[in-house]
Amino acid sequence: YTYPDLFDVTVGECPPPPSPPAPVPVEPTCSRAVTARRLDANHGWGMNLRFRCGGQVVSIGSSHSRSRSTTTSFTMSDGQCPGEVNRGNWEGHDRYGDRFAIKVSGCIGAALGDAQKYDHEDKLIQ
Repeated sequence: YTYPDLFDVTVGECPPPPSPPAPVPVEPTCSRAVTARRLDANHGWGMNLRFRCGGQVVSIGSSHSRSRSTTTSFTMSDGQCPGEVNRGNWEGHDRYGDRFAIKVSGCIGAALGDAQKYDHEDKLIQ
């Protein structure tokens, strides 16, 4: 078949591709010293002291002295530690009357940029 139709074809610019989704910010994980200091007595404790900092369990263990530290890694967005730990918020079923003040350091061995980033957030933990 032969038809007398004529067409004028115009090609325009292609539309730009869609923008990629914004990246989800991820807080870097870094090592921190977590210290428990007993508040209710001037000596150590025998229980295996464990508690949550955000979604992670921090294990301090027992101590012959009034305070003990451990180094652990977690992100600050997950790592909000309680200022005081007692039988109401420690892990396990121990029912002692012990009470502990909790202190969390800034990043240990982090790049200067990371350490500065965390300093502000550490003030929330004290």
